Amino acid sequence: MEIGPIHCLVTYRSSNTAFVLQRATRSATAQERDQLNAAVEKLGMKGLHPHQLDGLRWMLQKEQVGAVQEQVPKNTGGLIADDMGLGKTRQLLSLTLATWTRGTDSNRFSTSTLIVCDLGLFKTWEAEISKAVGVDRLPYILFHKSATDSRSKEAFLKMDAAEVSKYPIVITNYEPFKNRRSKLFTCLNAISWRRIILDEASKVKNAETNAAINLKRLTAWSRWCCTATPVENKLTDLQAHFEFLRSPHAYAALFDKDPSNWTFNDEQILRDTILRRTKLALASSSKSGGQRGGELILPQLWETSVVHSLSDDEVDRIMEARNEAPNGLVKALREVQAIQTPGPEDPSGSARLNTLMALLKDLRKKVPPTQTFKRYLGPGIPAEVKDMSPETTIFKIVIFSLHKADLDHIAERLTALEKSDPKNAKLFTHSLLTGEISKPEDRRTLIDSFLGSNPNHETNILLSTLHIGATGLNLQKANVVILYGHWYNPAIEQQAIARVHRIGSTYEKVWCFDLKCTEGMSGVMDRMEEIKDGKMELARAVMEVIEVEHVE
Repeated sequence: MEIGPIHCLVTYRSSNTAFVLQRATRSATAQERDQLNAAVEKLGMKGLHPHQLDGLRWMLQKEQVGAVQEQVPKNTGGLIADDMGLGKTRQLLSLTLATWTRGTDSNRFSTSTLIVCDLGLFKTWEAEISKAVGVDRLPYILFHKSATDSRSKEAFLKMDAAEVSKYPIVITNYEPFKNRRSKLFTCLNAISWRRIILDEASKVKNAETNAAINLKRLTAWSRWCCTATPVENKLTDLQAHFEFLRSPHAYAALFDKDPSNWTFNDEQILRDTILRRTKLALASSSKSGGQRGGELILPQLWETSVVHSLSDDEVDRIMEARNEAPNGLVKALREVQAIQTPGPEDPSGSARLNTLMALLKDLRKKVPPTQTFKRYLGPGIPAEVKDMSPETTIFKIVIFSLHKADLDHIAERLTALEKSDPKNAKLFTHSLLTGEISKPEDRRTLIDSFLGSNPNHETNILLSTLHIGATGLNLQKANVVILYGHWYNPAIEQQAIARVHRIGSTYEKVWCFDLKCTEGMSGVMDRMEEIKDGKMELARAVMEVIEVEHVE
């Protein structure tokens, strides 16, 4: 199979062993990077960082291995698990650009790449294509009913596989794969794809769902999963990705073991399939307090908890629910949610909501965030915080909550503050991002208002549900994150924080405040923290095996 216009720049090793690509091949020499960068720039993509060139080189190697085998591949591709904010989208676009040729190849595969992502990420992919390459060099269509441009609309209405596969990139969402009898799935399934990319692949971490099963049915030369959190709850999350990738390795036994019992061969299987680099590994400390690595700048992240108490009656209600069996812990957490969400009979709001509003007012005072952070940090302030120099007081805030009802109440209080204090009303202007905003263009307008790129309307506070805001958003113009409430899944919370704490931030520091109600509820919150710690420890064990140190 024809690999593409720059395949000659990447060397590979043909071998009968299971481990063709080792960790050592993932970082290129400066000369190899320069050669690859020149070839990519000639095709129209500029500005790739060294680690992105290494990622492109690794992906080309993986796809070449399948080409050398001269058969319909079952093992080309892999999982890109780079930390959030390192440019996974751009790396995958560079791969598509580097290998795209017109027409079909001798092995009957089209030259089109299918990208499957959340509906809310359509605009992200569109913007990245326009910015990094240009639509003229890499034309695409949105294969979805909400598409508004004429090309995409026409392709969607025709449902003609031959017509759709003419485009280098076809972008769709996960919805068509929930029902294999749908016209959308029938059309997509009729195409032999050059490549399939699952963006935010954790959306199908359950291999038994219809979407996961139907995605595996598709025919493709190479398959790629893209997620910064390949393990969120248990090892079967990662196993689902391996099944989609059709890994050639005997990997099933690997997921039946505790990571502490993995053999050398087990670890090699993971390293052969997964590429992961972290923000911290790609950056080094600088005197200014930021993290630098070449052109990469990463702000420092400072986190603290803001604790609020409950009344004795409220604690009794929660503990009574906790002691019920089965699902006592789940019932207790629902009771916590009910208590913390103000009702019509409680116009003043809950203790949690009042604590949040007090925090927002403190942050909006004309003092540096450092000063507010120190006060909420309590006793035992680390020396590095004590010695922090004052920074700008102009900043933006993102508030994440699991429940839309919480955000509605916060929005009501913010609106009231805007009206009661016209002089400072701008400080409390806000946008609400939830699953009810389904059209990509509406989400983009809302986010642009927060990022300051909408000249007609600018907001300073973004309210977002965790499951919507934790994926695919670039919010580096904010520097304060507030987690409003508790959730079992620490990976989702970390993704939410990473929307702000990312390379390209305009600040040297990012502040995170985690609102918790722990007093009097150790039997509930301690148990949930144990669950979260267990999930984090599992993810950490996997990451330690696959993380790659950056080599200059």
